Amino acid sequence: MLRQYIGQFLKLLKDEDLAVRRMALVTLNSTAHNKPALIREHMDEILPDLYKETTIKLKREVEMGPFKYPVDDALDNRKAAFECMYTILQNCIDRVNIFQFLKHIEIGLRDVPDIKMLTYLMVLRLVHINPHSIILKLENILEPLHETFQSKLKDILSDRAGGGEGAGVKTERHEGRCGPWENTRHREKSIVY
Repeated sequence: MLRQYIGQFLKLLKDEDLAVRRMALVTLNSTAHNKPALIREHMDEILPDLYKETTIKLKREVEMGPFKYPVDDALDNRKAAFECMYTILQNCIDRVNIFQFLKHIEIGLRDVPDIKMLTYLMVLRLVHINPHSIILKLENILEPLHETFQSKLKDILSDRAGGGEGAGVKTERHEGRCGPWENTRHREKSIVY
């Protein structure tokens, strides 16, 4: 029954309204996750629109009192697109040109932290299911990863060096991220056998 409406649904991925496209991406993600057979035959139509959403940025500044904050109106759409790519990687990888897919993963590796996390998961998944493709694109993938590691290393080193008034808060947050491993190491020292 749903199969007869899939063509109409796919047209929503081309809609001019950002919110309509976002809902279409969320629905596509759900379909790819729960009923991948419905979209498998249409991947050639879906992927160009999906890839297009990974590159759209609509930045503007919002004034709040004396401050100006950058806002990206297309961020939720990009997140939805990358989530959809992750689901497609799990359930429809056989219908995807892996090198085109990797090109958009490379774009995600240079985006905001939430999207970077999704692309890290996709790279990790691809290492297991198609390591050859990762090896061929390794240079392009390693550069943004190296930049992220360098940035995080600077943050950690500045936190440990004292780094000013807010350093204690940052260090606590960093240790909180390491939570289970940090606590386990301290517990191991205190246990007497």
